[in-house]
Amino acid sequence: MLATILKSKTATEVTISIMRVFVKMRNFAFNYSQIVDKFKNIDLKIAEHDQVLNKVLNALSELIKDTEDNETRKIGFDQGFI
Repeated sequence: MLATILKSKTATEVTISIMRVFVKMRNFAFNYSQIVDKFKNIDLKIAEHDQVLNKVLNALSELIKDTEDNETRKIGFDQGFI
């Protein structure tokens, strides 16, 4: 690149620095895509957990409704007959 035209030590160092920057940018892009993939997986897991939690909450609300609908008998003595 630059070093092939100018033939100086500074030009060689600049060319090496440019190549290192491109390598770092490639590594960053690769790591960034891995991070995005991990976030997508986490998002899918959260969605699955939300569905399961909704099922559990619906089942609990049905149980609560059933217990409210049923008459409960008091345990003990009724003091009104004394």
